[in-house]
Formats: sequence, C-alpha cells, structure tokens
Amino acid sequence: MIVSAIWDTGATKTFINRHLSEKLTLTPIEFQPVIGATGSQMAGLVVLAIKLPNGLFIPDKRAFICDLPDSAHILIGMDIIQLGDFHISNAGGKTLFSIVMPSLPSPFNLAEEADRLNG
Repeated sequence: MIVSAIWDTGATKTFINRHLSEKLTLTPIEFQPVIGATGSQMAGLVVLAIKLPNGLFIPDKRAFICDLPDSAHILIGMDIIQLGDFHISNAGGKTLFSIVMPSLPSPFNLAEEADRLNG
C-alpha cells in the first residue's frame, strides 16, 4: 500500500493517522500520553513495518495513532530519521531529500564545501 508521509525533524516519534490505522486493522499494544502542536492527548501505540520508496525497510517500528493533516497518512519523526543520514538540498530551486540507512561510516559535513564555495 502506498501512503503519503510527512518527514518532521521536529517530531521525536512517528505517528500514523486514525483512518490508516483502522484500514490496516492495527491494534494498540498500549496507550501513552503524547504532546504535539495541538496539545496533549492519550494515544494508542501500534507496531508496524515501513518500506520507503527507495526500498529501505524498517520493521517493528512503534508509531502513535493520532490526527494528522488530511494530506498525510504517516508522520515520520526523529526516531526513524536518526537511524541513518538524512540530507536536504535545494539546488536549482527544487527541494530534494535523501536518506541512507545505516549511517555512512564517516561523517558527512557540508561545512567544508560551504567554506570552499564562500571562501
């Protein structure tokens, strides 16, 4: 099943919207309080597997059930993003992001390239 996702570096956890959770017949394993932009609420915690368009597979990921914008089925938070190296570029006025898991063996730092270009 193909779904829409929001990548949110400001979110510590991953969330799935109620409609998709119901469609997948996911059953919460527990309930925990979560705090978000719209306030605090008790949210069901489910376990799911996520396969990204580039083929990366993330099994046994815990996600909270909550209300999300209509355009998103899943909100991917830092609990997933931190599993690899996440890169955003804006070349030619187009925003592109990529992620590689696991992280590269050596740090990838754009500061040296920026110093060279701005030097």
